[in-house]
Amino acid sequence: MKINKDSFFAVNNNNKSPIGGASLWSGMMLIGNIIYTCSSGHPILYSELPLYDEPSKYNSLLKNKYFIQNGDAEFFGNKIITKGKNNIIICKDLKLNSSINIYSNIIANSLCEYGLIFGFNTSTNIDNYFIFMINKEGFLYLKKKNKNIIKNLFPENDIIHQNYNKENVYKMNIKYNFSSNEVKTYINEIEIFKLSDNSLIYSKIGFFSSDNGTIFTQLLTEQNKNNKNKMILK
Repeated sequence: MKINKDSFFAVNNNNKSPIGGASLWSGMMLIGNIIYTCSSGHPILYSELPLYDEPSKYNSLLKNKYFIQNGDAEFFGNKIITKGKNNIIICKDLKLNSSINIYSNIIANSLCEYGLIFGFNTSTNIDNYFIFMINKEGFLYLKKKNKNIIKNLFPENDIIHQNYNKENVYKMNIKYNFSSNEVKTYINEIEIFKLSDNSLIYSKIGFFSSDNGTIFTQLLTEQNKNNKNKMILK
């Protein structure tokens, strides 16, 4: 099997490297279509990376799951790559409901602003929404757009600023708790912002990138879990 960057179905941080860091793979083994890796460190971490012979065959399946509200995008395997300016790409299926944790692994690939948008109820009318964003200097923001007015809800948070690199992988999460009507946002498993808004239930979620070349993995879900590494701005 010939392996290149397109053999990997998703951008990933498989050995949980810290923000601004990297993992040294001390060992690798290919069995079937899985690369098994172990990284040096304390503790030693192991991971499995699935490989795909024909990622292009998944393009149309992924594209059908999303609506391009603004800009343009290319769909390849499990990756969504922005191709325009001020790109807004909305997932048709996923909504903030019950207690859900939605995430994407993202590489900017250029000095631009990007992140997850949520809080709108249709794919074609998004005058009002929230955006959890990394700006081109590596600062984190949570903003709210109400028609033509954009308001920064919290002071800038510089948790990744000092080590920001546009070529790193950043995992961005939106977690909704039905019982408390709370939305929490995370970067690489660290809680950053939270807000309470009962209008967010059943609202849609998508991607934003101010420029081309940003790579998102498709929006995925995982079970909510308590996170010991928290930074909360109330």
